[in-house]
Amino acid sequence: MKASYAYKKKGVPIMEIFQYLFLLIFSNRSMYMNLITERNTLAFAKDMVYRFMKMIQINWIRFTTILSDNIELSDEKINKLESAFMNTLPVMLKIRLQAT
Repeated sequence: MKASYAYKKKGVPIMEIFQYLFLLIFSNRSMYMNLITERNTLAFAKDMVYRFMKMIQINWIRFTTILSDNIELSDEKINKLESAFMNTLPVMLKIRLQAT
């Protein structure tokens, strides 16, 4: 994170905020709905998340580039992801996708 100038001097570690945002992406929920349903209790205020996303010193392009360089997807992992995706689809949609 420091390579992309994403750091804080005090308070909640920036990694906790980022992990929370990452969790929201894959849980398909907004921060608002997550706070309302209280699925995950936060150790920080929602304003801290907004301030994190607005930090102008963070080089977001460099951050996403470093992140994508560190993600390794082998053929085995890709096949597992594909089969997990196909298992969640209705039968008729699977047939259509496999026909194309």
